[in-house]
Amino acid sequence: FGSLAALGGNGVRDWWRLGPMLPYAIFLPLWVALAIVFPVVQSLHALQPKSEAGALKTWLCYWMCFVAGSWLFYYLEWIVTLPFYVLSFFIDLYYEAQLTLVILLVFPRFMLIEKVRILAESNMHMVEPMIKDAFGHLKQLVRDTLGTQA
Repeated sequence: FGSLAALGGNGVRDWWRLGPMLPYAIFLPLWVALAIVFPVVQSLHALQPKSEAGALKTWLCYWMCFVAGSWLFYYLEWIVTLPFYVLSFFIDLYYEAQLTLVILLVFPRFMLIEKVRILAESNMHMVEPMIKDAFGHLKQLVRDTLGTQA
């Protein structure tokens, strides 16, 4: 507790006012390395003829999830941050949670993205009709819109 007392105030009682756990200047390079650079390298390895059978599918699934997650975060990040906002009154773990998720997804020890791919493949028979139906409705909507404008 000696280092906490050097911050001023009551030290032990004020430990929660230290701010974010991981500074953004450290978080950003770590996130780029773990979420972009490492998967790019692994994707290039998966393109090699000697790679494992499902490796290419796994990394393609990762990049599809990356794009979908980026799009969802762009529009709906405020929903994701709500629980972290409440938690931030005690401790700020938003960036640490993102890093933890990326580590669980891409590190070979955990390789959660492979489990996500297998789960998606096993449930595709239920999702595929809904996707085809949604695209059918979208196709009809475009036809109706373009037909009334012409």
